[in-house]
Amino acid sequence: MNQNIFFLFLLCLLTPAMSLAESNHTSPEKLNPEGYFKTLSKSGNTYIAGQPDQTSLQNFKEYGVTAVISLRTPAEMSDATKVPYDEAAEITALGVEYIQIPMNGRRPYSEDLLDQFMKAYDKHEGRVLLHCKSGVRASQMWTAFLVKHEGMSLAEARQIGEQINLSGAPLNGLLGEVVEPKQPERPTKEKVHP
Repeated sequence: MNQNIFFLFLLCLLTPAMSLAESNHTSPEKLNPEGYFKTLSKSGNTYIAGQPDQTSLQNFKEYGVTAVISLRTPAEMSDATKVPYDEAAEITALGVEYIQIPMNGRRPYSEDLLDQFMKAYDKHEGRVLLHCKSGVRASQMWTAFLVKHEGMSLAEARQIGEQINLSGAPLNGLLGEVVEPKQPERPTKEKVHP
């Protein structure tokens, strides 16, 4: 009887470590970003990218993507000089769901944005393309997702986000606290006395 309790205790200790080690999100694959602004990575069934151009949309079905999640604001998406096509209409015409979760990079985010992404992710079993303009906001969302949804440590999730395009950006409230980016120290001028 005591031996059974010991094995049950040991199994409880090892299960979280095993599930983290078995996660298919521990090493994102960098893909050729042609057709995407700056970056395209794959983590499990999920693609994290910068803004796709119109011709790259045709690849979504081939990739098995069932939803495109844009983190860009309506103002960004309506600027025809930067996005010269109607992304939502093009994606919907392909039979892929279009979801917009606007993240304005000039303001702190809320945990609600992460919750919206997790619901969409779960609904589509991870077969999504998550994008913003350059991949920074998408990397922020992905990093926060890895912590809250996948149970990774913040340090490990940030390391994965950096491999995509996190570029040292703070998570800005996605996990509940706003962390200001570290400002570079300014050199101080020494006063010279005559």
